Amino acid sequence: MTSSADVSLSPKNFDAFGLTQMLLKRIKEEIKISKPTKVQAACIPEILKGRNCIAQAPTGSGKTMAFAIPMVQKWSKDPHGVYGLVLTPTRELGHQIKDQFNFLGGSSVKVAIITGGVDYQKQALELVGRPHFVVATPGRLVDLMTNGGEEVKRVFKNLRFLVLDEADRLLNEQFDDQLQFIKKLLPVKKQTLFFSATIADHEEMKQLLIKFSEKSDEPFIYNYQDEPHLLTKLEETELTDEPSRPLLWKQNLVQKFVTCPRDFKDGYLMELLRSIQSDNSPPNIRSMIIFATTCRECQVLSLLLTNMGFSNVSLHSNIDQKSRLKALSDFKSSQITTLIATDVASRGLDIKTVDLVINYSVPMPEDYVHRVGRTGRDTQKGLALMFVVPPRDIQFLTNIENYIRDKLTEMKIDERKVLHILTDVQTQKKLADLAVVDPDPFVERAKKKRKVDQ
Repeated sequence: MTSSADVSLSPKNFDAFGLTQMLLKRIKEEIKISKPTKVQAACIPEILKGRNCIAQAPTGSGKTMAFAIPMVQKWSKDPHGVYGLVLTPTRELGHQIKDQFNFLGGSSVKVAIITGGVDYQKQALELVGRPHFVVATPGRLVDLMTNGGEEVKRVFKNLRFLVLDEADRLLNEQFDDQLQFIKKLLPVKKQTLFFSATIADHEEMKQLLIKFSEKSDEPFIYNYQDEPHLLTKLEETELTDEPSRPLLWKQNLVQKFVTCPRDFKDGYLMELLRSIQSDNSPPNIRSMIIFATTCRECQVLSLLLTNMGFSNVSLHSNIDQKSRLKALSDFKSSQITTLIATDVASRGLDIKTVDLVINYSVPMPEDYVHRVGRTGRDTQKGLALMFVVPPRDIQFLTNIENYIRDKLTEMKIDERKVLHILTDVQTQKKLADLAVVDPDPFVERAKKKRKVDQ
């Protein structure tokens, strides 16, 4: 495997990349980025050289700019459309990537967003108009390619870049048929870039990239785990070196768990939220995300919080696009400071002021990494809490600790205070549960069969 570049030898500022003055100005003055992050310093020069690239870096490390900057730079030398295609697993992440391209290119760059929940005809016309960059979810793009006629299929004939963002999630069975269909309509001569926060097997990912790009050239591989301070941390903790597993190492992220009986969990959550609003709260909790496992759990929790007097917005795949974007906008602008979400919100979304992440249930280790990556970004401090129900969740907690190579500490919540509010909480939970209408199982099966975008 080609290892990542020596970070100590990487450029310390954007001037070293040979970018156009206009692009440099937008980076420094409009976006206000003074120096490249490690993933940007490593990947931008290699992408500018024309190499395919695989990059693994934590959420909040600047991955999007690491591929968007060299794409816009190379486009500026040959400004045609469609120049670059970015595939992403979720609508929300797609909108965020579009914003990054717009920031970099300004009014001179046309960026199309192709996702579900938006008028089909409008998107087909937008594609035919040959925007410079297209950001899309695979399902909707396949729909347009299939039903939009030959004109839609031809828009990608001069494509120079293909990016899979959150590549580990896209390169699984759910998206396999869609990716193979898209691949057949793209030119062989293009750069292919895979970016993700977690990559289980770098060698397997490398073989997938070679197969997907139809080029045998050795790709450049950046893996943030190879950086010296991370290796030092491994030696200090005397853990077995298993480079295929992601290492969550954030000095500014505090990770804790709360043990509670199953029937008391909602009471513990409400007491935690009550304490955050009181003078006894942990310092600097300006906003939080509470992660639920399913859409239904997300809806019920959101209603429960509302019933208990805690304003919130929810984000899951059963709400329409307009409501999703409104929820994100309200949360990002701090109009609402609590977001209840499924994993649709945990991958790649640029929400900078999340101080607390709560896992209502114990997730899979990979999902845990993505979820808690929403807080403790850059130099900001963050707190991640997880509710653990013994004995069933103990092994799952151990699995997470083994995966991240770190131990979570236990946080105590006063059970006497929980018991004081428990009856009211349980009553409101029942009302919330009754208010959430279960989706029609036949409709849901039809959706899965059509592989509708999540």
